[in-house]
Amino acid sequence: MPPGTAERTVTHELYDDDIPLSAIKEQWSRATLDAIAAPVALDVSSWKTDYDGFDVTLRSDHDYGPTGVYGPKLDIQLKCTSQQRVLRDDHVAWQLDARTAGKLSTPNRGTMAILCVAVTPEHPGHWLEWPEGGLLAYSRTYFLRGSEIAVPGVGQESQVVHLPYANLLTPISLRSLMEEAANWVAS
Repeated sequence: MPPGTAERTVTHELYDDDIPLSAIKEQWSRATLDAIAAPVALDVSSWKTDYDGFDVTLRSDHDYGPTGVYGPKLDIQLKCTSQQRVLRDDHVAWQLDARTAGKLSTPNRGTMAILCVAVTPEHPGHWLEWPEGGLLAYSRTYFLRGSEIAVPGVGQESQVVHLPYANLLTPISLRSLMEEAANWVAS
């Protein structure tokens, strides 16, 4: 359980006929990305399917010249978990299916890609609070560049990837990733 969860009041309960928790977590991972991207003026575009190994693409209207490109894009595969067993001393250990790992890590990608895993408290009623000072979200999203994911071996169904806690997704780290993406396209 993330620190402080036990002290917080559950803000709401889910109804029995609500969408599955897995679908709620999918929505949450997208919502947190929107919240992180908005302060640095990045546009988040969704796709109808994630068959290509990514759920959304970020786009910047910034000109990263002379070495980068104008309007770079960054493909993102989003995941969300409340499972404490994936949390290690210095990283999140995520079981990634081989197909997605292969799509994210392929060296001839036209667009840079990252895997993002949002870590939340178990109960959705612990995800948000509304104190007088403003909205607080209790979630942290970590990222791993696709180029840092090993290409799956033949016949391998999945692999564990390690997302360091140092790779916390913030507006500043997301801006830095877009600078990398601008040069990725140019190289």
